Amino acid sequence: MLNYGHEELNEGLSINQFLVSNLEDVEFGNTPVKQILDEIKDALKQEKEFNPLEFTRHSQEDVRQLAVALLSNPYVISENWENMHGIYVPSETELLAQAVLSAIFHLKMRKVMRMIAGNQLKLKEVTDTEEQMALQLEHIRLSNIKRELSKELGTVILK
Repeated sequence: MLNYGHEELNEGLSINQFLVSNLEDVEFGNTPVKQILDEIKDALKQEKEFNPLEFTRHSQEDVRQLAVALLSNPYVISENWENMHGIYVPSETELLAQAVLSAIFHLKMRKVMRMIAGNQLKLKEVTDTEEQMALQLEHIRLSNIKRELSKELGTVILK
């Protein structure tokens, strides 16, 4: 969001707009990440431009540190891979659409896995038959979501 949020993903839709609309159901426990996301959401709602470098001067130290870490790239792919070895390595910008979708699916998969774990803990503690049935139905629903996300991610479910 900081490095490429202004880039257009689809006709007239920036990466930040796409991410914000697709991450509404994802809760972030990491406070600096949540703070950055909330401020980007606010800027989009107010339709005002923001400079990601502003986060490097943020009033909160943890937000500043995260922004600096995310905006700096200590690694550069050498041109020699293609020039000398004939190996083409695509740049980040060439893979943005795929990376954005993959990031969303990974975040949602982590959320679903946490929900499944929480549901299983509740299922072990509940003695009421109706509650057990409701929790089992919720487990089936979450397992179906997990299966769909796995298809999108190209991962194999072992259990």
